[in-house]
Amino acid sequence: MSETRTLERREDAIRVAVADDPSPEAVAELLALRSRKERLEDRIDEIRRERSLQADCIGELRFQGEDAAARTHEERMATLGEELTAVRERLETVETRIDRKLAVIAEPSAEDSGGSSTR
Repeated sequence: MSETRTLERREDAIRVAVADDPSPEAVAELLALRSRKERLEDRIDEIRRERSLQADCIGELRFQGEDAAARTHEERMATLGEELTAVRERLETVETRIDRKLAVIAEPSAEDSGGSSTR
């Protein structure tokens, strides 16, 4: 996962570097969005790990005939599932904002293109 993040950071850096003159505000916003994305991805990983542990507990408790205790873990699994869905939705929103910001940064200005998009 960290190799993927490193590649994404490099891609973003290249896009910003080739842009004519990205404003410091645009770069700061992009960096903040990337940080937010990483925190959301980390939370998704944490939720997945916890769900896996809960599933293991449920299996063990069912095996031991502890159905009431297993139901408590199942309720926690449901809560984690809802949180996972919410975090994924927030991640999708952040990724969309990153894409839009990169498009704006990398977009040539009208002055640079001679004020016309036709050749």
